[in-house]
Amino acid sequence: MSMLEIYFFVSLNRSDERWSTIFLAFFTIYVLTYIIVLLKMLFTKLTFTFGTDYVVSPKANKYDASQIKCIYMNNQRIGFKLHGRRLVPMDLCFYFDKNEEQEGLIELHQWAEHNKIEVKRKFFQTWT
Repeated sequence: MSMLEIYFFVSLNRSDERWSTIFLAFFTIYVLTYIIVLLKMLFTKLTFTFGTDYVVSPKANKYDASQIKCIYMNNQRIGFKLHGRRLVPMDLCFYFDKNEEQEGLIELHQWAEHNKIEVKRKFFQTWT
């Protein structure tokens, strides 16, 4: 992406046409935004916190165990389905790291058992 930006910058910078200047400005903003989002995604560690009777999502939303209907597991993806909702909210979906997966699944099952929430191995859809 950066190489394409450099190519456009060099080739369009020689031109005096207005459209090339506008295109170059738009493309520069697009590439910079892409790089910033990519860096933020790479260096932001999302954490999911289990309390005794609540869950705190990576967006810092707190959900009581009474709000959660069941826990869906689809391959490595895990999602908490709320009562009265057809889809699982995106901020209630997460993955365990490979080195923490076994311990995390044990803790998840213990938390679900403590709060009497059913854990299902089922495909689920999310919404943002």
